[in-house]
Amino acid sequence: ALAADTPWLRYLTIEDRDRVEPFAELGVMFLLFLIGIEMSVERLWSLRRFVAGIGSMQFLLSALVFGAALSLLGAPASAAVILGVGLAMSSTAVVMQLLEEQGRTATPLGQVAIAVLLFQDLMVAPVLFGVEILGRGGDVVPGLAWAVLTAAIAIAAILVAGRFLLRPLFSIAARTGSRELIMAMTLLMVIGVAAVTGYAGLSTALGAFLAGVLLSETEYRHQVEIDIAPFKGLLVGLFFITVGMTIDVRMIWGTIGPILLAVVVLLTVKAFILYAASRL
Repeated sequence: ALAADTPWLRYLTIEDRDRVEPFAELGVMFLLFLIGIEMSVERLWSLRRFVAGIGSMQFLLSALVFGAALSLLGAPASAAVILGVGLAMSSTAVVMQLLEEQGRTATPLGQVAIAVLLFQDLMVAPVLFGVEILGRGGDVVPGLAWAVLTAAIAIAAILVAGRFLLRPLFSIAARTGSRELIMAMTLLMVIGVAAVTGYAGLSTALGAFLAGVLLSETEYRHQVEIDIAPFKGLLVGLFFITVGMTIDVRMIWGTIGPILLAVVVLLTVKAFILYAASRL
């Protein structure tokens, strides 16, 4: 909007958000891939109590509270459900970037945050499917069950295939002595696994995370981590640029009071629910 009023700003801005959005998504994928590469299947399994316990309580209670509040404020039932579920979610990219910058990924706080975000990513498929059915007025339960089953099959297939195929393929690449080949295989694996989870209705970031977890079981994890890190930094920067491009500063400034109040209420309620779930 500012660039339209000040022509010289056009030389300093990216006007077409759609053109850079794929690169921004790659940045989020590589961020989650590098987080996953610091994990392992065993370590991930050790978080199952946090994922199923804290993650589910945070998601369900937040959705229930916000949905009920919106319904009381006069929102239609379907809109209250959809908005309640949306407000229960968090941005994986933003949270993981903050944890990584503060060096808290491996701390108890980081482990709980990762568990909650994993549960939210697992809920992407059921939520999107439920929203679609609500939009056209269909029966939610059978479609939701199918979405959950598809997601479970996709994750199981990725984990099994990775366990049995990943190490032999990387061993063949290592014998060639080509570092570029290992890099190419890593990129193909990250994008391929993310595409599989995306096709199953899950988050592509979850697929990239699973690819990192699988690669953490091999002896090539440190080399891959060093090679990928520079790309991740640049692409995550693009992600935040695309987020900024969606914000209309003048519109926000016109309703800054209600927006700030809503943000404070949102963060307070979610913090209270997370605290209670974590203590429980």
